[in-house]
Amino acid sequence: MNNLFKTSVWSFLLVLVSANILLFVSSIGISDKINEFEKKTRLLHEENLTLEKKVSNLTSLDFARQKAEEMNFTKVASPTYLEKLGVAYQYTP
Repeated sequence: MNNLFKTSVWSFLLVLVSANILLFVSSIGISDKINEFEKKTRLLHEENLTLEKKVSNLTSLDFARQKAEEMNFTKVASPTYLEKLGVAYQYTP
């Protein structure tokens, strides 16, 4: 009986040690994947910042002014009409 107990205890410890080794190896693989995802996240964050800067530059008034100067736009003080506009509604009693 004593020999059976020792054998079962040693086999149980051997199973526990092998399970611990397997868990350790799988945790190393998972940590590598986590590091890879962190690098991708960092790169996406940097790309997002540069795209935000580009969008803010493209929507700024300075950019619109610069493009207007490049296209030789001029400021017009008041619109020019071909004929004088009349009254929209005229009351006749």
